[in-house]
Amino acid sequence: MIYYTKGSLKKYLKDATIANLVGETCIKIAINMDLIDQSNVIYIQGIPHAQMVRML
Repeated sequence: MIYYTKGSLKKYLKDATIANLVGETCIKIAINMDLIDQSNVIYIQGIPHAQMVRML
Protein backbone atom coordinates (compact mmCIF):
# COMPACT_ATOMS: atom_id res chain seq x y z
CA MET A 1 0.00 0.00 0.00
CA ILE A 2 1.24 3.48 -0.85
CA TYR A 3 0.52 6.52 1.31
CA TYR A 4 0.46 10.11 0.03
CA THR A 5 0.02 13.52 1.59
CA LYS A 6 -3.15 15.38 0.58
CA GLY A 7 -1.08 17.79 -1.52
CA SER A 8 0.79 15.09 -3.41
CA LEU A 9 -2.42 13.11 -3.92
CA LYS A 10 -4.02 16.14 -5.58
CA LYS A 11 -1.01 16.45 -7.90
CA TYR A 12 -1.06 12.77 -8.85
CA LEU A 13 -4.83 12.74 -9.39
CA LYS A 14 -4.59 15.85 -11.57
CA ASP A 15 -2.17 14.00 -13.87
CA ALA A 16 -3.74 10.53 -13.65
CA THR A 17 -5.65 8.87 -16.46
CA ILE A 18 -6.88 6.03 -14.21
CA ALA A 19 -7.17 5.66 -10.44
CA ASN A 20 -8.60 3.19 -7.94
CA LEU A 21 -9.52 5.15 -4.84
CA VAL A 22 -10.17 3.68 -1.40
CA GLY A 23 -10.88 5.55 1.82
CA GLU A 24 -12.70 8.67 2.93
CA THR A 25 -9.85 11.15 2.49
CA CYS A 26 -8.92 10.37 -1.11
CA ILE A 27 -12.58 10.01 -2.11
CA LYS A 28 -13.37 13.47 -0.67
CA ILE A 29 -10.37 14.97 -2.48
CA ALA A 30 -11.40 13.42 -5.80
CA ILE A 31 -15.00 14.66 -5.36
CA ASN A 32 -13.78 18.18 -4.54
CA MET A 33 -11.60 18.08 -7.67
CA ASP A 34 -14.67 17.03 -9.74
CA LEU A 35 -12.95 13.81 -10.77
CA ILE A 36 -15.67 11.53 -9.40
CA ASP A 37 -19.27 12.01 -8.34
CA GLN A 38 -20.57 10.95 -4.93
CA SER A 39 -23.28 8.88 -6.66
CA ASN A 40 -20.54 6.64 -8.11
CA VAL A 41 -18.94 5.82 -4.76
CA ILE A 42 -19.64 2.33 -3.45
CA TYR A 43 -19.13 1.13 0.12
CA ILE A 44 -17.60 -2.20 0.99
CA GLN A 45 -17.80 -3.00 4.69
CA GLY A 46 -18.28 0.73 5.31
CA ILE A 47 -15.20 1.82 3.35
CA PRO A 48 -15.75 4.04 0.27
CA HIS A 49 -14.36 2.88 -3.09
CA ALA A 50 -14.37 4.57 -6.50
CA GLN A 51 -12.63 4.30 -9.84
CA MET A 52 -11.70 7.17 -12.11
CA VAL A 53 -10.88 7.05 -15.82
CA ARG A 54 -9.97 10.15 -17.79
CA MET A 55 -10.46 9.83 -21.54
CA LEU A 56 -7.92 11.91 -23.44
